[in-house]
Amino acid sequence: MVFNLCFISSTLNKKADMITDKITFPIIINNEKYEIYFSLFFTFIPFILTYTAISLNIMPMFSYITFILIPQAIWQFYLMYQFKKTPQNSTKWNILMGADKYKTQNEQNNLSWFSVRYNFARNIFVTYGIILAITLIDYSKMYNF
Repeated sequence: MVFNLCFISSTLNKKADMITDKITFPIIINNEKYEIYFSLFFTFIPFILTYTAISLNIMPMFSYITFILIPQAIWQFYLMYQFKKTPQNSTKWNILMGADKYKTQNEQNNLSWFSVRYNFARNIFVTYGIILAITLIDYSKMYNF
């Protein structure tokens, strides 16, 4: 999830990073098709790893609750795909994208395209982390870790 958040930020800032000679993963890749594949990978690998850990009895079955975030992850991936294909398209703010105290300023400065995608990824990351922490705390109490 951390990789995904960093990758999204770097992808959205790619033009600015190129101008300032900042080397980020999307600049190293330098291929929009591969950027989409990496976005897909970084978005869904946490769910695949969670499933694998549950299957191997490393994590409790209750950790499956993290999978309620898969529809949001699909939407977030779609937003990044949309950005790569047509960056000029804007996306409207949605309640699932969370609070943003700079929402009005971002809309006025035409930065909503960035904040919508970044905040959405951030919210998935934070929610996933909280859910996973709760399931693991409960698991550790069961087994007296």
